[in-house]
Amino acid sequence: MNTNKITILLFTGAFSLGCVILWMALALFGGIYSSLFHQVNQVLLTEVLVKWRLAILLAPFPFISYCVIPKFRKPLTPEGTLFYAGILGVVFMGLVLLVSAAVLLPMVPYQSYPQ
Repeated sequence: MNTNKITILLFTGAFSLGCVILWMALALFGGIYSSLFHQVNQVLLTEVLVKWRLAILLAPFPFISYCVIPKFRKPLTPEGTLFYAGILGVVFMGLVLLVSAAVLLPMVPYQSYPQ
């Protein structure tokens, strides 16, 4: 097996594991959020991500299909493998940013000032 293919499989596996961990964090926060923050004005981003957390589990499927179906692409060079890893990193950092914002936003103290 080609070392570039093994590298791509490892990167995709790490990305998939990270998405599962983000999904578990949202599921855990969804249980906490409903009981602790029900009296607070709810943040729309948090509501959407907690309700649609299954979409985070679906995020790795395009990358997994890219690994599984090698007949549609030519063998990758090391530069292509690095580019693929960069794309995975950017997508994962975007997901981490969204999930961390969704988890932390309800904990920010909000105070309305009199006009």
